[in-house]
Amino acid sequence: MSYRIAALDIETASLKVRTAILEVGLVVIDIQEPDAYENIEFLEDKAMKFNFVLPLPEQLLLGKHVDPNTLRFHLNNIRKSDPTYEFGHTIFPIEVAPRSSLRKVVSDLQAHIAELEVKELWVNHTSFDCSRLISLAEDLGIEKPLWGYRIERDLATIRTLVPKEHRDEPHTVAHRGTEDAMWNLRELSRVMSLLKPKGMP
Repeated sequence: MSYRIAALDIETASLKVRTAILEVGLVVIDIQEPDAYENIEFLEDKAMKFNFVLPLPEQLLLGKHVDPNTLRFHLNNIRKSDPTYEFGHTIFPIEVAPRSSLRKVVSDLQAHIAELEVKELWVNHTSFDCSRLISLAEDLGIEKPLWGYRIERDLATIRTLVPKEHRDEPHTVAHRGTEDAMWNLRELSRVMSLLKPKGMP
């Protein structure tokens, strides 16, 4: 019987507490059993990847913060992989009305985590990603928790447990939700392999 874990990553328009969230990446994967993280890289082709784009205009109405330089950075980063990108007409609907409401997008994320019965949710710095998502949900009047708090796991914390010479692996430079969430799972696999005592299966 498999054991389902996931990684989550958000891309934000600033580093403020009340920042607008541009997108959320969620990657869900089945491992053989709890704590069997070492072979995640061999399971990548079976991973379920979800990208949630959060309409920006509605967040501005909620008083969420946008830093122009940060937003410009994300736009330029997208154009590296998509030269045909036109401002305001694809994933960041600033100049056009969003097709799906902000509340629906956040509710869809909530439903995916619940319906897929995720047992562990790995985030690189839970105090940043999780708190900002939860804050947005509260602003939208979503009373039910986005997920059970007991499933949260902080990748940044366990990275500090490996020997220093193995700690400073470069982070992904994608700055896209699903790509960075997948990196979280790869890094989880790498770190757990280093932490496992030699000789253990």
